[in-house]
Amino acid sequence: MSVPRAFGADESGSAVKINPDGLVDVDPSYVETTRTSSGYELVPFKQRRGKWGQQVSIGYSSYIPSYYASEFVAYDYKTAYGDQADLPLIEAQYTFKRNFSFGSVGLEAGAGIFQNSSALANSDRTLQLIPVRLGVTVILDGIFSKPYIAPYGSVGAYTMIFKETQVGQDNEYGGNTQAAPYYTLGLQLNLDWLDPVASRQGFEESGIQATFVYVEARQFLESSAARDRDFSNDIEPNAGIRVEF
Repeated sequence: MSVPRAFGADESGSAVKINPDGLVDVDPSYVETTRTSSGYELVPFKQRRGKWGQQVSIGYSSYIPSYYASEFVAYDYKTAYGDQADLPLIEAQYTFKRNFSFGSVGLEAGAGIFQNSSALANSDRTLQLIPVRLGVTVILDGIFSKPYIAPYGSVGAYTMIFKETQVGQDNEYGGNTQAAPYYTLGLQLNLDWLDPVASRQGFEESGIQATFVYVEARQFLESSAARDRDFSNDIEPNAGIRVEF
């Protein structure tokens, strides 16, 4: 059976549409792979990703509001609440970024929750904090074809939503601070080399470009507003998991 001029034939004899220039039209493949002796693998990260990307992170912070003064007792924070939190600061962060040859520049937004109870006898109080952040980050994830290690830094502003309560009583004190600065320095460590097959499947099925663990140091600085409580901290480490799409 003859094949119309607008069509060609593949190896099985089935008709394949040909465009006016004589080229065969095929559906685009969104999974870029390269053939190796061990099978298929993703092409390098820098070549695979587009101009825009996004990251989602979840992490643990060792943050302690060491300079917070309680509303109800005349002690410093560590005397009033101790140096171990009931619920350490757990944070989620979203980053929308523009990718360049050297790395990427992004806008990050994060929020978390922290809670601690009184360390003093005969004093039943709780302190709950919700830091909300917005900042700019620079990630040097383009210095290698595969981002085994990617240094990064960020600066921005945060507000602290807080509530201190005397349990069993009507006494409660809280509110939120005005915007104050913070900064972060850290490293992203790529995990995809540990299981290349799972990495490729994650990209094919969910669009996951890369998975990282991160370690960083961050400092919250004190608000300049006289009425605000001091939620600044010493430089303290954070760690978590970060996924890039």
